[in-house]
Amino acid sequence: MTTTKGRAMIVVFVYGTLKRGGALHHALESSEFLAVGALPNYALHDLGWFPGIVPEEGALTRGELFRVDEATLADLDQIEGTPSLYRREIVSVVTDDLLSAHAYIYNGTPLEGNKIISGQWPVDGGEG
Repeated sequence: MTTTKGRAMIVVFVYGTLKRGGALHHALESSEFLAVGALPNYALHDLGWFPGIVPEEGALTRGELFRVDEATLADLDQIEGTPSLYRREIVSVVTDDLLSAHAYIYNGTPLEGNKIISGQWPVDGGEG
């Protein structure tokens, strides 16, 4: 965590509807986009109109990194249904470097056959 003008700044990895162009990206509009990245050992699953990630050795999820303040992080926790639907954990995301970031991990068990092999949301190029 870094500080900017006395405010704590946190790096968040997003992989679905919070990404640029996604249905919920408005929650990050005032946050700084840092980079695209890949999260190793987490599999991306289609949960309906949004995705979720779960730990899986050898899998890879692609997403985006943003720098957010504590108020935005609290808003994201509410959007993501933390701690019931998702839990927030610190993970290592591969960019040009290896960055530590907060990510939302799905608490449920995805249905068989809903894994997104490409690790990229949206799958069909539509809104996501």
